[in-house]
Amino acid sequence: SFPTRRSSDLFIATTTERGAVLTVRGGVFSLQEHRLQEFLAARYLAERIREIDKIAEFMEEPGRASSYWWREVFMLTIGYLGISTPDTQLTLLLRLAGLTEGKPTISMGTLATTGLAADAMIEYGCEDPGHLKKVADRLAALLFDPLMAVESGPTDFSLRVKAGDTLGY
Repeated sequence: SFPTRRSSDLFIATTTERGAVLTVRGGVFSLQEHRLQEFLAARYLAERIREIDKIAEFMEEPGRASSYWWREVFMLTIGYLGISTPDTQLTLLLRLAGLTEGKPTISMGTLATTGLAADAMIEYGCEDPGHLKKVADRLAALLFDPLMAVESGPTDFSLRVKAGDTLGY
């Protein structure tokens, strides 16, 4: 049977009182454990959003793919898709690398999403070396493209370093 309102309230009160996982401040609930937040966000993207275009658009929002916190969520999402729907995982990775549409854009955001795709292919073991090579070639092209719009700052530098690391430079 479903829990009663009273038992739910008791669970929330006990959990927030212990402060282990759930806290409440000013009527706003939040999860204390960062990794649990990442897992739940990844699970939400993979199970509730589901559509590749919507997941990709969310990941491509400015600053998300280069954010450490979101990067972990995205890696978990990609990993989960690889277990549940491998074809969806590959399609998403190719989309993030800019290999599924017309002429791909050249930007720091694209460098971040392409790097994310390459890292995921390496970490989760891309079964087709041809796909991994295409993504690696795309990452290298972005890294060394003279037209790359560089807005000097620590994020741009760290994205370039990360891309170089991924490529083994």
